Amino acid sequence: GNDNATLLFVARGIGLNVVTSSFSDYRSGRLTAGSHCRFLSKHTARTPSPCLSRTSRSSRKPAVQTQATSLEDSVRAIFSDDACMPFVLEDEMLSEDVAFESDLYSVTGRGPYLESAMLWKQLQEEELQELEFEVLRVSEVGYGKALVQWQLSWVPPGLSKIVEWGRSWPGMKIEKFDILDKYDQISRFSWIGLFQLFRRAIFSKVLRVPIARIIGTTTYTFDIPEGDSSDSTEQTSAGKIVLRRQKESLSLIPLFISERVQNRRITRDTILFLDTRRPPRKPTQLWDELIWDTLRASSVPGMKQLDIDGLSSEDSAQVYEDVTLVLGFVTFCVLVLGTSIGWLYFQQLAQQAAYLDMTLDY
Repeated sequence: GNDNATLLFVARGIGLNVVTSSFSDYRSGRLTAGSHCRFLSKHTARTPSPCLSRTSRSSRKPAVQTQATSLEDSVRAIFSDDACMPFVLEDEMLSEDVAFESDLYSVTGRGPYLESAMLWKQLQEEELQELEFEVLRVSEVGYGKALVQWQLSWVPPGLSKIVEWGRSWPGMKIEKFDILDKYDQISRFSWIGLFQLFRRAIFSKVLRVPIARIIGTTTYTFDIPEGDSSDSTEQTSAGKIVLRRQKESLSLIPLFISERVQNRRITRDTILFLDTRRPPRKPTQLWDELIWDTLRASSVPGMKQLDIDGLSSEDSAQVYEDVTLVLGFVTFCVLVLGTSIGWLYFQQLAQQAAYLDMTLDY
């Protein structure tokens, strides 16, 4: 009523954020009597988090928790709201001889583990734009062993300007999707596809952006605190679990090794992600060579230094042959022209020398 209106006016005048609610909120039990208007903290500008972390609905537990905590719940607690990678960053949850193993790198020891994880987190925030980390599934696969499936998504550097344009357009909806199902298809640039993208965005107010996405699986092996029972649930509730071993694998690596990946865009996204996993004090050139050799990137159409965008291997080979013929013909013409010019130049020098001799004789 009038009292609430006055209260709102005063609150907004002193810079407070105000949350209002309707009578339906009161009836649904979300508000108590007399709390139709709530004050929040004084508004201050905050820097947006570089990473959005969330857990999929299928892997969430009910809000009501029992006193005993299962291993799955303990693992989920590791991935807090600001976590953007599947790593344990608390010292007390790491064993002294904790071991990490991935498709390209392995490390042993608490110090090296934390050093690597913190460097990777920094590189991800610097290199990957609009980073989103999501835990897809958490399951206990043995005593003290948990399996976590996760995905990491970001906007590729070449599409960041398009996303900014879409957000600046009034009423535009950004719809993100991945292209992982097209890993075995050769990526080709098409002006028609680009035209359809902007036509749909302008007339349907929907901008579909093909984002980059990496799906990985991590297996954690924990030391469970000793309890009165051999049941993992009761022992986990006795104290904090301690990470002993962590093994990570990316879903695309076996496909790269078997040379089944043909999509240049997916290859570049994978290389960019692995660039953010460079080990500490590892020379960048050596790490890049290891990535290139592991992924066998040279077998992906369009990834070679002289590959031409939009052409298959056969078409590119034909183009190379045509270019070779053209370059050969041009080289021949240049040599003939140079020889002719040189011959004429020497003829002119000889004639001038003859004139000079005649002048000296006189």
